[in-house]
Amino acid sequence: MSEILKNKLQRLPHSPGVYLFKDKNKKIIYIGKARDLFKRVSQYFSRPHEGKVASMVKRVEDLDLILTKTEKEALILEMNLIQTHYPRYNIMLRDDSHYPYIALSLSKEPVVKITRNTKTKNYRYFGPFPRSTYAYDVVQLLNKIYPTKKCKRLPKTPCLYYHLDQCLGYCFKNINEEQNEEVRKKIINFLEGDVKEVRDKFTAKMQEASEKWQFEQANEYKEIIASIDHVIAQQFSEISDKIDKDVFSYSSRDGYLALNVLIYRGGRLLGRDDFVVFDFGEQSELISQLIRQYYQNKLVPKQILIANDEVKDALSLVLKAKIINPKSGLKKELINLGQKNVVEHLNTYLTSTPSDAKKTTILEELGSLVDAAYPKHIDLFDNAHISGASGLGVLVSFINGVGTKKLYRKYNLDEEIAKDDYTSLREVMSRHYKRKLSEEASLPDLVIVDGGIGQLRVAKKVKEEMNLPFRVVSLVKNERHQTESLLTGDEEVVELDKKSPLFFFLMKMQDEVHRYAITSHRRRRKKSFFTSSLNNIKGLGPKRKEAILSAYPTIELLKKASLEELSQIVPSEVAKAIIEHFKEEK
Repeated sequence: MSEILKNKLQRLPHSPGVYLFKDKNKKIIYIGKARDLFKRVSQYFSRPHEGKVASMVKRVEDLDLILTKTEKEALILEMNLIQTHYPRYNIMLRDDSHYPYIALSLSKEPVVKITRNTKTKNYRYFGPFPRSTYAYDVVQLLNKIYPTKKCKRLPKTPCLYYHLDQCLGYCFKNINEEQNEEVRKKIINFLEGDVKEVRDKFTAKMQEASEKWQFEQANEYKEIIASIDHVIAQQFSEISDKIDKDVFSYSSRDGYLALNVLIYRGGRLLGRDDFVVFDFGEQSELISQLIRQYYQNKLVPKQILIANDEVKDALSLVLKAKIINPKSGLKKELINLGQKNVVEHLNTYLTSTPSDAKKTTILEELGSLVDAAYPKHIDLFDNAHISGASGLGVLVSFINGVGTKKLYRKYNLDEEIAKDDYTSLREVMSRHYKRKLSEEASLPDLVIVDGGIGQLRVAKKVKEEMNLPFRVVSLVKNERHQTESLLTGDEEVVELDKKSPLFFFLMKMQDEVHRYAITSHRRRRKKSFFTSSLNNIKGLGPKRKEAILSAYPTIELLKKASLEELSQIVPSEVAKAIIEHFKEEK
């Protein structure tokens, strides 16, 4: 233990706050919060530990404290600092995209749509939906069976939706608020599980059409009924308690902790999600931290169930929900159901997933090869273009061996820059780290570029000019374009064992940055081709092109669009010009 650390441990205050452990390189390796900093921090150095905790304590050479007035302030500050610094020993949930919600407008015309942003006012949100396909199925069905407003730009004459009874005619009728509210109320009832009325309505329509020998119309009604049944079947179970709630359960084994959440909305189970992490430190603190991470980008329900009093008390300080540790009744049954799920998931995980401990070993091996302290945060760069056209540079980031998509970035490149790989790399690295420095954001421990000594020297030059602290290496390919060695910052060649875990890990990261570059470039080319094909159409500017692209992802679909359909998106004269444009082109 260093003298600096000994002195600071002797002067720990009995107050709430956040502690930051640092290693010999002054890098933050763990961030925690405490109600009493003296008691909590002292525990790390006054008692024996095992596994990752013991490994972390051995590396602590210094610590910083941030005192707060209350434990609540400490909880909030701890989470913000973790999301900024990504310490090596703090447990992070996997970086999933935000769950989708169904949004219903609460003013003017009723609009139903899919969103992942729940902060817009004047909408009521239903969800989250762990399976996005289910959310899209529901929205498609709602827009088919209820007369919602579907046109972003109102046409001057009634569109196809009006003639199909899927719109009240907002473009030419004066629809009063009572009619809008009636539509909204029916949609809310449907989303809360009351589908009998609408199902009976379409069953009667189907029977009437059959009696009139209108079999095509009857079949359409039959398909709608089947869609309603399918949507309801997707909701696995129902409970009498209609309060929105999330039910958390956990289980630990062999150094791992599994966390399960069952998502109930309006009494219906929308789905579940599972997470498995290292069982690190005080279990109740870890569970509390994971649940707070979970709600970083999600709406908090009215109730949260968790069978742990310490977690309940911690969450009650920062989440605007009623936190319950149920002892009996329906809520206890839900906890038990979650417990069965989480135990099963952890057993499956441990028998089918490679140990995360291997990632730690691999990262330590990589760090020793490139003379970098444990490379917790790794950035990789790549670029894509076709003869300089639609040039694009990308960056992907791996935190503790896992791709962290919220840190991925892409940069458009001018044609002259894109033609030269060296200039492209310099441009993208400079732009990226200039922004990182201005935001005082966390910098990587290691940067990997793809190519050879030329790319390596460009990256080193950027690093030196900007005084960046990380190491830089390059992955070198042979004449068959297969990666075979690592070129260190000192330009030493390190041969790679093609059968080693380190080699496969490097290939995994390399494949990911290639995938991101190719898919991003493909989207850009597709968009560029699409918009360029609409050039010289009078009245069709960039914003209207974006709207057209959103509604019709391909040129083929756009060519099949009718005048009525296009008039819902752009003015009718522009819609006519688009149709005439493709006629002339043909």
